[in-house]
Amino acid sequence: MHKISIEESKKISEIRNTIKDKKEDKRLHAIQLRGQGKSNKEIAEKLDTSIKVVNNWICKYVKEGIEGLLSKGQKGNHRNLTFEQEEEMLKKFEEKGKKGQIITVKEIEEEYVKLVGHSIGTAQIYYSSKKTWVEKSNAKK
Repeated sequence: MHKISIEESKKISEIRNTIKDKKEDKRLHAIQLRGQGKSNKEIAEKLDTSIKVVNNWICKYVKEGIEGLLSKGQKGNHRNLTFEQEEEMLKKFEEKGKKGQIITVKEIEEEYVKLVGHSIGTAQIYYSSKKTWVEKSNAKK
């Protein structure tokens, strides 16, 4: 198992706070989780990807460092919140749901837009909320 130092972990955390590409963030998040002692299987489940993909990311990180995980000028679907920030934002909606209150995608979208400062697609809201609530339900098992 590849170990990452505290210094490397801090650097990854700083980069994740500024990154806008969700694919890059996901790859860096995988390395952070590995540094926390998570297995490739646990990382794959948490990030909703395959073990093979996680293996590839870790190998790329070992060979090329952080730069190997960053896109090389490719354009893609950008996001401005890390997975942790999305999870935090969705907590209040989860609480409303637990109280039996109805939550609309529009409400979640408005909160997200307020935080990032620009409009986003509804699909991003569905993806974010599904990922967060699926993770929580898996954690209860």
